[in-house]
Amino acid sequence: MTYSEIYTTEDIVRARAKNIGADPNPTDGMVIEYIGQAQELIDSILGFSLLENFNETKHGIVKMVCTDIAAFYAIAYDPSGFTSISEAAFIADLIYTNMLRGLTLLKDERIQKKLMEA
Repeated sequence: MTYSEIYTTEDIVRARAKNIGADPNPTDGMVIEYIGQAQELIDSILGFSLLENFNETKHGIVKMVCTDIAAFYAIAYDPSGFTSISEAAFIADLIYTNMLRGLTLLKDERIQKKLMEA
């Protein structure tokens, strides 16, 4: 599957999860796949897609949650770029907690209504 419109970018995901992968780092294609999977999860939580009308400024929460999910997937796939497995686990735990908070917010009907209005 290819994703031409995305809620976040490879560079933002890489910045969120510094040290993902050892040599070689995940390819841009792999990171885009993680982003695509994150988008699908977000769209299923929302019950609609924002891709056609996505606006980074108005839909910042979607961008943040998508970045967190994709970064979590990248770390889970290959934690070898971190200095230790405990460092990778710590970073993944922080991202996971933030990701869950964001997904919980996206389930809120008031947030969904605001996103559709934006």
